[in-house]
Amino acid sequence: MKTNNEPLPQFVNVMLGTAGHIDHGKTQLVKLLTGCDTDRLKEEKERGISIDLGFAPCKIGDNTWVGIVDVPGHEKFIRNMVAGVTGIDAVLLVIAADDGIMPQTREHLDIINILGINKGLVAVSKIDLTDKSRIEKVMSEIKELLAGTILEGSPIIPVSSITGEGFDIFYAALNKVVTEARRKESDGIFRLPVERKFSVKGIGTVVTGIPVSGKVSSGQYLELLPQKIKIRVRGIQVFGRGCNEGIAGECVALNITGIEHGEIERGNALVEHGCFEPANLIKARLCLLKNCPQPLKNRTRISFYTGTSEAPGMVILLDKKILEPGEEGLVQFQLDKPIVAGPRDKYIVRSFSPSVTIGGGMIIGELRARLKRLKPWIIENILKEEKATGNPRDFVEYALETTLQPWLAHSDLLKKTKLPLKKIGEVMDILLREGKAVSFARGNKFAHQLNFASGRQKLLDFLTQYHLDNPLETGITRIETMRLLQFDTDLFNEVLSVLLNENTIVDEKHKLRLKEHRVNLNNEENQLKGRLAELYLNAGFSTPRQDELPAKLSAPENKVNKLVNLLFDEGTLVRLPQDVIMHKNRVGEAKEIIIGSIRGKGELDSAFFKSMIKSTRKYALALLDYFDEQGLTVRTKNIRKLKITP
Repeated sequence: MKTNNEPLPQFVNVMLGTAGHIDHGKTQLVKLLTGCDTDRLKEEKERGISIDLGFAPCKIGDNTWVGIVDVPGHEKFIRNMVAGVTGIDAVLLVIAADDGIMPQTREHLDIINILGINKGLVAVSKIDLTDKSRIEKVMSEIKELLAGTILEGSPIIPVSSITGEGFDIFYAALNKVVTEARRKESDGIFRLPVERKFSVKGIGTVVTGIPVSGKVSSGQYLELLPQKIKIRVRGIQVFGRGCNEGIAGECVALNITGIEHGEIERGNALVEHGCFEPANLIKARLCLLKNCPQPLKNRTRISFYTGTSEAPGMVILLDKKILEPGEEGLVQFQLDKPIVAGPRDKYIVRSFSPSVTIGGGMIIGELRARLKRLKPWIIENILKEEKATGNPRDFVEYALETTLQPWLAHSDLLKKTKLPLKKIGEVMDILLREGKAVSFARGNKFAHQLNFASGRQKLLDFLTQYHLDNPLETGITRIETMRLLQFDTDLFNEVLSVLLNENTIVDEKHKLRLKEHRVNLNNEENQLKGRLAELYLNAGFSTPRQDELPAKLSAPENKVNKLVNLLFDEGTLVRLPQDVIMHKNRVGEAKEIIIGSIRGKGELDSAFFKSMIKSTRKYALALLDYFDEQGLTVRTKNIRKLKITP
């Protein structure tokens, strides 16, 4: 137990993992390093072998600590091994000097190679059980084994967990490996693949695991997937110490509320709400091992491992008819149960019979529908996405360019790319400066320039066609344009704003038109238009309904209606309440009558106004209501007074 004078350990968010064949001394070496026995299960004690994962803190400097995950070496527990090793940043491959290289040594190395864990060292253990020549031979074989793998050139250090021989050299090499290992992203989206779950009396449900990204705080709400259950973090421990925060790369235990521990299983994930969606369909690049027993055929049944999850399923070859050992290709995994994964996640694939690791690779993304095989355009799109995932700038641009939505917000880009919000903000600033993206809605929404240009052209094409189909119309209202185009409101307003500023489109009397559009009437149409205007002018204050006009003028209804609308647009005719139409001159006369009468008497009675214009109550009220709407008059029962001074 630490005294008050002893400094608290400073944990570095790097996880070191063991690997190697059963009974090669992994757990003993971890105990020598940490003082912890990671075999916690009764069965492990009885059988003398590791069955499940074990975790322990390891001091690597004066007061610097990292975590170690000890994995089982028996082939029957390869699932547990993969669950542990997918969360590590550096590897300690243990090979016993007396046994040498064994089957699980090779399989574990294959897994390390697939997962891209390029920082590590090899401990040649149990050197106290053999002689120097045997040790040298095994070291030579190990060097040959590592050739061409991701661990080629890694230190190979003889060490005894019993006598301590070689420990100082081994410890120094381990320090160097851990120091050079890449730290996990603590500013990303929090995601913890569940490794263990249990219940503690008086505390409740506890889950443990190694967060692959982000950080979590006490009191924070998370989502358990794939169950989609909202939970709250009540308390946090990091390597058994109470903390306010847990970050990626640490061994974290979370005391959570909102769920019983029996509802949770290894392979579930605790994530920030709304950032991940469980998926049964995964697109990925699969690298088949050179020592794979046989070629991989389409629709082969496999076991799929990523994070702490395992799912049986089927592999669909997208760009090849068959995948030979040592080859790689684009694939689609159709899994029997949903998993939680993101782009750039690594995965392992094992065959059913024989049960061995046959390959793995990187996840490109999840799918909502099955893809067709051997289709060039599908392969081209996946290759483009795969390339984009390797660079934050390219990935954000790809998400903007390929979205089916009219625009994306920061939160949408977060869900699609799984990148930290800070990084997304930095990338968006770059894309906006480069002209690759457009922002609108006060900078809260974004569209790719190509999609924005497509929307711009769509609006121009629509107006061009509208003018061709409606040559007698001056234009079309914004609302009707959006309805017919089914445009997103914010994107429409931004596209329209750009076109209005360019003076490519004109907004005139609440109607949109192309700048160059003019209504061109032939002689017959001009004559009919003049007759319409004259008809309403001569009708005074008792005008015909619009549906009466074709009969009165002996003209086609369609043409009459279009010319009436044109006269409205030009301001010659005015539409009053109750669908009354009147000539602008008569409306002007009525205005003068109203103003003069109210100035003379202080008010105007509707019945008196009707007698003044020598019309019916319908037309009198239509005019009076119109001027109320225009703000000229104000009504109290049947009396009008001036609201403003004209």
